[in-house]
Amino acid sequence: MVTKTPIALLLVQDSPADALFFKEVLSTSRSATFEIQVVERLSDAVKRLSGGGINVILLDLGLPDSTGLETLLSLISQYSHLPVIVLTGLSDEQVGVEAVQNGAQDYLVKGQVDEAILSRSIQYAIERKKTEEQLRQSERRIRELLKASEDRLRKTVALRNIDRAISNSMDLRFTLEIVLDQVLRELNVAAADILLYDNKTHILNYFVGKGFHTPALVESRVPLGRGHAGMSVLERKSVHVSGLSDKNTELYELSQFHLEGFEEYFCMPLTSKGR
Repeated sequence: MVTKTPIALLLVQDSPADALFFKEVLSTSRSATFEIQVVERLSDAVKRLSGGGINVILLDLGLPDSTGLETLLSLISQYSHLPVIVLTGLSDEQVGVEAVQNGAQDYLVKGQVDEAILSRSIQYAIERKKTEEQLRQSERRIRELLKASEDRLRKTVALRNIDRAISNSMDLRFTLEIVLDQVLRELNVAAADILLYDNKTHILNYFVGKGFHTPALVESRVPLGRGHAGMSVLERKSVHVSGLSDKNTELYELSQFHLEGFEEYFCMPLTSKGR
């Protein structure tokens, strides 16, 4: 039964006689139809492949601009999703074996190829590549699901630890230290602190911190509406500032962060009973 959709094949072969032979052999195939394009150089193959529309590559390893396994490796490094069948001479069969070990789907020895062997090799190569891609996608999806499950589990544990701290202690400092421990672990940040808002003075005062190397922030007193921390609380929105090492960065607390060597700053207002 002839395949309805022609197989687009790129033949990378610098010998006109060999190219003609393969085209004639494939023209007699009873199991599939082929649309064959021929290029003589690896550079021409790369250029043609960049345009898409190719299903399989028939590759001679001895080209004017590239020889040996480097020819194959150069090609699959850019088009790893395409199946490649390597063509070798009688004296280069070991090279064909090595080519398969390095990513080719199959190898064929020139002079030992007929229509049945060539057609079967091409179609099997395409199917094997499809199976490889499906397995690769399945493995990637499984890794993503596992990571998502691990992330959810970590977050659940973090929330449970925070809930336990709140339930079992009336010590606000102890509770917030537990919160900071979870923040550092889950967000993978270098340091974090919590400022408490004083309704009478309208000042945000440092209360507890983790991961800091200097005592500079212990004396933090940020007026409401001043700097990013003050604006974050006033407007009740998160703030992210990058490039803290840039001297042109405008940040009310910049001198303190320079002492710590921080590169990025995140601020998020926390509310209690709507306050």
